[in-house]
Amino acid sequence: MLVVTDRAGQELRELLVANSTEPKHVLRIDCNVQGFIMCIGEEMEGDVLVGSEETAVLHASPQLSEALERISMVVDCVDTNEGLRLVIYREEEGVPEECSSECGCGCECDSDCHLPKE
Repeated sequence: MLVVTDRAGQELRELLVANSTEPKHVLRIDCNVQGFIMCIGEEMEGDVLVGSEETAVLHASPQLSEALERISMVVDCVDTNEGLRLVIYREEEGVPEECSSECGCGCECDSDCHLPKE
């Protein structure tokens, strides 16, 4: 199952409108060896609309849809210093720590932060 939070659903709809020039374009979610990927493209035969009734904004291949029947994943948004960030995580694990810190590095964002400040 793939849950898309209300906030993520709204952001995904806005991304599609802002980045698509074709009325036939949809937001697609798929996976590869590195993890989940999202892109804009045309709906493909066999696509399954995923998300809740109010947030069904992502089209998935039948293979991914089948895999999502065995695990529960969440598409959500988190605020970072760089702005809003879309994240995908296992529902039972919650938002990963590196997604919820102030700078996104997973540290406490104090003077000991190991990332260079921009």
